[in-house]
Amino acid sequence: MRSTAVAILIVLANVGLAQAADEKADPRAVDYCKATTGTFVGVAECLPDAHVAVKTLDAFEKLYPAAAQTLREKCAERNKGNTVGTSVCVTEAIRAALDLKKALPTGSKLDDPVFEAVSDTALSEKLDQAREAAKAAFPNQRMWGGSSYMPYK
Repeated sequence: MRSTAVAILIVLANVGLAQAADEKADPRAVDYCKATTGTFVGVAECLPDAHVAVKTLDAFEKLYPAAAQTLREKCAERNKGNTVGTSVCVTEAIRAALDLKKALPTGSKLDDPVFEAVSDTALSEKLDQAREAAKAAFPNQRMWGGSSYMPYK
């Protein structure tokens, strides 16, 4: 029974990856890359990271509660139209919140609604899954995963 369940999960994962690999780049990522690079070579280099950034921000908006959306808005404001920078700002702030939550004594509160909203490990794992699914659209490309960005403050 257990091996059957594992086999079913493997098949479902492979189907999901195959579907993701057939996914085309998000049009918003294409527009962002066209606006910021100017050449088709630049668009080709920009597109994987921009696509992942757009999909990550979409997933953040869907997964996280209203109190967390302030983080996205501030990151967008600080990064002035840099979609990749906004995404990195959001994910790095979440990582910092999770690290801080682990370091705080049990029962401690920061009285910060954004911190409380983004320091949820389960939501972070779902966001990571969405980011990984977005990366599957570019299976033959390495994702740099880094960008110059303005951090959340």
